[in-house]
Amino acid sequence: MKRRLHVPAAQLARGSPVALTPSQSRYLETVLRLAPGAEVEVFDGEGRRFEAELEPSALRIGKELPRAPASSLDVWLAQAIVKGDKLDLVTQKATEMGVSRILLFDSNRSVVKLDDRRAGSRVERLQRVAEEAARQCGRSDVPSIDGPMSLEHDQRSPRT
Repeated sequence: MKRRLHVPAAQLARGSPVALTPSQSRYLETVLRLAPGAEVEVFDGEGRRFEAELEPSALRIGKELPRAPASSLDVWLAQAIVKGDKLDLVTQKATEMGVSRILLFDSNRSVVKLDDRRAGSRVERLQRVAEEAARQCGRSDVPSIDGPMSLEHDQRSPRT
């Protein structure tokens, strides 16, 4: 089984060899213990996959691999903000099941209320969780994570 690494499309667009970020380098060299010359499969999160060879602090991108057949379903998951690391698990499992988009929302019963700064860092963390889950389960695309948004509406107005 080939080792897989998520490399965003913007990073791939800079040409080959692709300079590795510190977290990508740590994953390949420390976690997987790969040496220069090792083969890696790279995916961009948008459905494209490439062969690549590890060089010191870089990846030499090879030929593009065939795309996986696109799903005929466009599944979205709307998830209320919850306490602790439960959102990490929901994001991981939703990614593994093939969800294409995750919408986070604040509900009246939500205990956690995020300000803009905390919401931004939470979404960034969940995006990393989705990237890791996509790498682990063999997906070439990564679901987008949006929100948190409010679903408030006026209870007195008639529904249309």
